Amino acid sequence: MSLNISDPNKFLSNSQLQAMKEVADIVFCEREKTNKKINVKIVCNTEMQELNKTFRNKDKNTNVLAFVNDDESKEQTQEFGDIAICYPYLEKEAASQGKSINDHISHMLIHGILHIFGHDHTKTTQRKDMEKEEIRILKKLKIGDPYLI
Repeated sequence: MSLNISDPNKFLSNSQLQAMKEVADIVFCEREKTNKKINVKIVCNTEMQELNKTFRNKDKNTNVLAFVNDDESKEQTQEFGDIAICYPYLEKEAASQGKSINDHISHMLIHGILHIFGHDHTKTTQRKDMEKEEIRILKKLKIGDPYLI
């Protein structure tokens, strides 16, 4: 498993970086995708809003975006996708929901990885299935249900 984390603004502490790699290890190992690669970029509000506008036609900020690599080369490169996580957005969101920033980062990373591995939440049944899977993985990490707010 390879989780390449880019944090050009230095939002993350070393312990947060390590925790993200541990979270990814669990998700990758469970799905027997240990040879896969995912790139994660920790972005500021402005960059996230621009990504959301460019790729989803939504001119607003958001917490996480996942981009699946649909290129034929992914079987050779094992590059399965990219995730953008907006740290300042997560800080505000975590504070308003009474969560720790570390738990919230873990949750959003799991959410992004699940998207790359095919989960979606455009329909109610898909959303419930995805949330159930997120909760199950978070429980392994001793993190409570993020939807009980």
